Amino acid sequence: MRKCFNCYDPTNMQTRYMTCHRGADFDVGSYCIPGWFCRKVADGHCAMTASDLQPSLEEATTNMRRLHWVGITEFYLESLCLLAFQVYHALDHAACTCSGRRHLREDAKQGRGKRWRKRQQSKQHQRNEEAKEAGKEKGGQPPPTSSAAVFGPRASPKGNMSFLKALAHPSHESHHVSKHDVNSLPHHVLEQIDVLTATDATLYITALRRFLKALDAMEQEVGVWILCPQKVNRFLETLGGSLPMAQEVIREVLPDRV
Repeated sequence: MRKCFNCYDPTNMQTRYMTCHRGADFDVGSYCIPGWFCRKVADGHCAMTASDLQPSLEEATTNMRRLHWVGITEFYLESLCLLAFQVYHALDHAACTCSGRRHLREDAKQGRGKRWRKRQQSKQHQRNEEAKEAGKEKGGQPPPTSSAAVFGPRASPKGNMSFLKALAHPSHESHHVSKHDVNSLPHHVLEQIDVLTATDATLYITALRRFLKALDAMEQEVGVWILCPQKVNRFLETLGGSLPMAQEVIREVLPDRV
């Protein structure tokens, strides 16, 4: 029995979860003793069979494309902004746009961040109401302007602002693991990781391309940048020489950020 390293088996874990067919009725009796470890076998943390170690990339890619939304960990905030826009057709300027976050940082240094956000939200709400009124006067829908995209037809400020405000201050659970950098690992360790995650890497590239294209389409619609050039360049610096396909995808989809 594979021990899952007392937590999980990292072998192509992302692809494994995207192809997992185990449910509540999965028989784990032959794999483990009852308890916490048994539950981890059932939910896919452990690779118990040969098919687990070599999950189907085709099936994982198909399942990923069926999802309504795909996010990328390295672009966590931008992923949540994309989710908010897809669900509510709404966007928090202060939390999601490059210019908004810059002002938040500057105001936070002076202790005025909350007041600035409140003023911005009030101004944006007023512009949105004016856009709605203009649409009514013309006998149609509000014009497709960037202000209409902030609180669009499927969103209301009162109902959704609690979620959108939270984007400005995302929480992070480290599980008591100290901060670390993949570039600090020896080359031979990186090579071993590449072997364990070869299928995951290919799935990641496909998901990254989908995410960036969706984000670019949203930016085109609202007329502002969500993914800032500085964030893109930090991502590329972190990659170093690894995942060259990810660097190619960035330059392909967002050539003006590099």
